[in-house]
Amino acid sequence: MIGLALPDRIKHYPEVTLLPDARSIKVKSGNSLVDYLQIKLWFYLKSKTVVQYKPMESSKVLNIQFIDIICNIIWSSYERNLNTPYNILKPKIKSIHLFF
Repeated sequence: MIGLALPDRIKHYPEVTLLPDARSIKVKSGNSLVDYLQIKLWFYLKSKTVVQYKPMESSKVLNIQFIDIICNIIWSSYERNLNTPYNILKPKIKSIHLFF
């Protein structure tokens, strides 16, 4: 999902820093998240963006807590049909429908 959401938004910056939860796991390929994004930016998008990685403890970082709440609202809409909070956010969210 990160590969769909971030690269086009960050490809014009010289440097970005990711602040993931310290418990983040590696993507299926075995590369870390930062490796995956860096490869996508440099080789597929021909970007010069350098991705820095600074894992943080989510219980101490409001940014991570905030995005976790937003993700939960979106997940709850799709998985539990709890649409009221999602409908408030919907005008600000770009939704991409994926068919696997």
